Amino acid sequence: MKFRPIFILVAAFPLPTSAAETVAPAPAKPSVIQRLLHPFGGGAAPTAPTPPAAAKDARQKLPKKESGATTPAPPPAAEPAAPPKSGVMHRLLHPFGGPAAPGAAKDARLKGVEMGASVESPAPKLAETREVKVTVTLANKGKKLAQLAFPTNQRIEVLLKDKAGKKLIQWSEDQAFFAEPTLITINPGERLEYAATFSTRDLVAGETYTVEAFFPSFPELRRTLGLAPEK
Repeated sequence: MKFRPIFILVAAFPLPTSAAETVAPAPAKPSVIQRLLHPFGGGAAPTAPTPPAAAKDARQKLPKKESGATTPAPPPAAEPAAPPKSGVMHRLLHPFGGPAAPGAAKDARLKGVEMGASVESPAPKLAETREVKVTVTLANKGKKLAQLAFPTNQRIEVLLKDKAGKKLIQWSEDQAFFAEPTLITINPGERLEYAATFSTRDLVAGETYTVEAFFPSFPELRRTLGLAPEK
């Protein structure tokens, strides 16, 4: 009895997947070059590129570099303070500007003018001398006319000091002066002379003293003399 093979055709239909499951895509097969370079399956997968949005955020977080920055300029130097203005009393007492400040430049009006001073007796004998005379002169050695302005009728001042520099006598204390502004003219070759005297009653024989003669309106015109009284 012969058996005949029976061929049954079974139709293959895809099975439906569950709603909770997701089908993962099959990994890509390595190429021939990759298999040659990594025969044992090594080599890490290349890092995925940064999304454009993430790259933009990273750039925004970087601090911005300032361009054209320069070193700050130093503060401007302070301007010198203006000299104080003279008061009303100063202007009344010195209508022509008054005496110059210490260290000031020499008055141009004194060009060619020379001062001289002398003591009548540098070593007076106290037993015979009651007063000491000081002579002060102004001479115009220049070729031009010299004019000196004085705010009062006082021209000179004479001080007597001991060896320690203490003032003993001031000649002007016994004089009377008035506010009479005067302009004195000295011709070329001409000389003016002034005299002042002070008592010897406060002098001590054997001591040394200093006589200072000057013009209060012109501090540059000043002379210092020595005095050594005897018995």
